[in-house]
Amino acid sequence: MDALGTDQPGTDQPGTDQPGTDQPGTDEPGTDQPGTDQPGTDQPGTDQSGTDRPGTDRPGTDRPAGSDALVDRYDAVLLDLDGVLYRATEPIEGAADAVAELRRRGVHLAFVTNNSSRTPEKVAEKLRDMGVEAGVEEVVSSAVATADVLAARGGGTAYVIGETGIREALREAGLTVLDGDDPGEADYVVVGVDSDVTYARLRTAALLVQRGATLVATNADPSYPAPEGVWPGAGALLAVITTTTGREADDIVGKPRAPLMHSALERSGGSRPLVVGDRLDTDISGAATVGWDSLLVFTGVSRPADLVAAADLPTYAASSLAALFEPPVDIRPAEADDAAAIAAMLDEASLQANGVIDRIGETLVAERNRRVVGSASLELFDGWIAHLRSLVVAPDLRGLQVGTLLVARTVRLALDRGASEVDAVTETAAGFFDRMGFERIGTRDALPAPILSTPMVALTCSESSVAFRWRPPGALVAREAPGGA
Repeated sequence: MDALGTDQPGTDQPGTDQPGTDQPGTDEPGTDQPGTDQPGTDQPGTDQSGTDRPGTDRPGTDRPAGSDALVDRYDAVLLDLDGVLYRATEPIEGAADAVAELRRRGVHLAFVTNNSSRTPEKVAEKLRDMGVEAGVEEVVSSAVATADVLAARGGGTAYVIGETGIREALREAGLTVLDGDDPGEADYVVVGVDSDVTYARLRTAALLVQRGATLVATNADPSYPAPEGVWPGAGALLAVITTTTGREADDIVGKPRAPLMHSALERSGGSRPLVVGDRLDTDISGAATVGWDSLLVFTGVSRPADLVAAADLPTYAASSLAALFEPPVDIRPAEADDAAAIAAMLDEASLQANGVIDRIGETLVAERNRRVVGSASLELFDGWIAHLRSLVVAPDLRGLQVGTLLVARTVRLALDRGASEVDAVTETAAGFFDRMGFERIGTRDALPAPILSTPMVALTCSESSVAFRWRPPGALVAREAPGGA
């Protein structure tokens, strides 16, 4: 059984899970101590989220040794806006103070947004209204990055579906923005979000693309959040043109694509960046695209349950920007030298500690200040059933998202090993697994037979323990474990 402890002390933040919007909403596993009550299987788990994958915690790459605070490992922080610094029209508590502290430490900053409709001046003004000190030159929008890309190619003429932000950025970069119902030809058709777009302009854009214009999108977000729901985003307008012409965009600049990330780092003046965002699909995947470390904060759209099925995992996860100034927690594959520390944590949590060393190859550990502060293991059966077990987090680290990231990484490891389902059982952490997106399948005896027969489950888990299962979204599982649910 596992005593993962309360990963995220009571931070079940509301939040709007809205497409394309940096909005809060963090389902933090909160006080139900995670701990995958899995009998007898202290299995080691390997740092599975693909240890070589960008954006995963790979301790050691150009990080100053002995750093006390997470941010000390980096010389630049690239901050998303909505969902990180504010939510719609309300500042996020502590965000302005965090930015001020970053400045005090001499960290290079960039405020990065996929929104192409506003000019850097307007974005900086909004940030200042939220109490965040921001210079115009620090704002890097998808409009600014698009202008950078096209200017580097020598400029030219551009027909624009978009608002003031992208139009001014292109002009300032030396491109000629074409107007009129049909300018005849253009070097580029540039598509951004446009709340005043008309059928006639979309028709002209499609015709220009058919005549040979290069099709460039500021970003591909399909929707944009509004108080009453979601509105069509730049990606929706882009789809009109690609569907009409049968031709995909030649370039997409915004997150999660690389151009915006590179423009942001260059304009920040730094060289060792940390990307901070609230969305897995844009911010975290954007960091992974270019191989940079990332911090996911649960003050916006993405929630702990989203991590389990995410295409890319963050290096770090936290409840707020305050984590920037705390010692970081690194998650990595366990080593033989970790066995004693893992066993001690399991013993302290009254979990079975036998066999830890035998499972080191399938175990992950969380480490802070060179101290092992968490662990999770994996057992594989029949090549497709994975047992998540021996999940434990040090009591003083519970509530800091350590369990959340351990579970996400362990699930990724299971998938990498060919598993098509991940099962767990717990007596004390049912709420945590609920929030992580696992499905309750019943009590202990609902587990697949191979897991049910392990000594740890059979001998140390009570019949009333809650059994959980996770399968990849949309997965069709034709096989069932003999004798199990």
